[in-house]
This record gives sequence, C-alpha cells and structure tokens, in this order.
Amino acid sequence: AAVGNFHMLNGAPHPPLVLGYGPTSDGPDRLYAWWFSNPAAYSPILSAINFDHAWVGFGWFRAPNVQSIHNYLSKRAFDPVFWAPKDDIPLSYVQNCFEAPYEWGPCYSSTTGGPDGDGDVIYPSYCFSPAAMFSPDVLRNPEAGGFQDPWSMVSGLRVPAMSHVRYADLKTHMLEHHWLQQRRADCNSAFADGTYDGCEPYYFNHSWESVPVTLFYDGHVAGLGVREAEAADTRNAVQSGYGLWSRDTPLGSNGYFIAEGYDFAATSFHILTTDGIRGRDRISR
Repeated sequence: AAVGNFHMLNGAPHPPLVLGYGPTSDGPDRLYAWWFSNPAAYSPILSAINFDHAWVGFGWFRAPNVQSIHNYLSKRAFDPVFWAPKDDIPLSYVQNCFEAPYEWGPCYSSTTGGPDGDGDVIYPSYCFSPAAMFSPDVLRNPEAGGFQDPWSMVSGLRVPAMSHVRYADLKTHMLEHHWLQQRRADCNSAFADGTYDGCEPYYFNHSWESVPVTLFYDGHVAGLGVREAEAADTRNAVQSGYGLWSRDTPLGSNGYFIAEGYDFAATSFHILTTDGIRGRDRISR
C-alpha cells in the first residue's frame, strides 16, 4: 500500500514497515510499505509473528529485506544476498528481479502482485527470530508467569536492543527459513494452498535431518540441527522444568507448524524461544 499516514495502534501512530521505492504505471516512483487501512484485518503485520489471527504464524520476522536493512547493503529489496543458493523454489520466481534498479519493483506492485503473479510476495530465504523481536516478558518461562499477549502490554511489541541478549553464543538471530540442508523432499503437501503455485517448501523445523545455517547473536555462523535443538530442549526441561521453546502461547504444543512436518520432528526453536532474546536455542557442550 502507498504510505498516506500512520497506522493507529492503541491510539498512537505506528510507523509502517517500509519496503522501498518502486515505479508506478501512472506517475513517479512511490514509497511502498506494509500499511493497511483496516487494522482489524491487517494489524498483525505490525507484530513480529502473529499468534491468534487469520494470519497465524506470519509476521515481519520473515522480511529481512525491508528498507531499513537493505539500505545497508545494495539498497534493493530484491537482491541475491537475501536468497540462499539452495532455496530453489523461491529463487525460480524471484531471480528475474535481481537486476531491477528499484528498491521495490518492478517485481512487485500493488496492482499486479508479486513475482509469482498471484499477489504473493516472495519472502527471503532467511528469517529473524520473532521471539527476540518482542519484549522478553512476552515469552516468559512458566516460573516467571508464562506467555503474555504482546498487544496487551505497553512495550510488548518493542524490539529489545541487542545488548539485552543473555546467551549471545547460544541464541539464534537469523537462520534459513526453509529446509535446505540435507533436504529429502521439496513441496509440502500440507501447504497445498500456499505460495509458489502450491509448492510451499518444508520449513527448517520440519525434519530431524534439517540443519539450518544459523547466525547467532555473538556474530558466529554455524549449523544448528533439529536433532540438537530437540536434545537441548529435553535436557533443559529435565533440569529446569520447562523447555527452551514456549508451549503456552496460543500456538500451543504445535508451535511453528510442527504438525505439517516431514517426519516426527517436534521443535519450534528460534521461533518461540523461551524468554525471548534472554533465552537460548542450544546449550553449551
């Protein structure tokens, strides 16, 4: 949507999530952003991840190529740096956009839709940890009172400073959203009505074989396997009485689309990290 004014959130203006400037068919370049005039329907886009709306599981944690970030790189939302070489399904739709000289477009417009032609935006291969994008009190551990709705809190949606991290070498900051390493299957039939003409990829937490390449808060990059994450979660539950990811959010024990997985992997590390940015997704060896 074109930016006309700010979205009103709890009576106060809330800035839009700016995507960048792009061409229009009837005039000069225009600023595009995730901003909507119907807050009842679209306000969840202002949340890092949506817990209990029709857009459940979606949020701006999937958009690391917004203007505030891509300005530090190539100044373009559609740039190869945001897509992993092995992420071939999204790449098949978006690779023709990489030479576009615009921040946002011509691969996206408010009238013609996204690169796949049906109005869907092709999201980058990498995603932030939405748990770390809320106040740490949103995903509190059970001993501290458990989950709180971020929309009910004064600072629930405020992104903590990176200095708030408690276990910088153990807390994930960004990783590959799709199952790319040691992948055994492409299209996930559980998402037959999803993007990419019904060929939605499996997600990083959908198989025991998945080992997403991960950026941690201390700046190091390493593979964090689903098996390792599950083992760490179990060990922490035995020692402290609760796991490394929160089961008491409105997403419940299914967490981040666990039921739609390839095998019996059952983890939502990175997405629902207990205690948010103050938590951890792996344990010291």
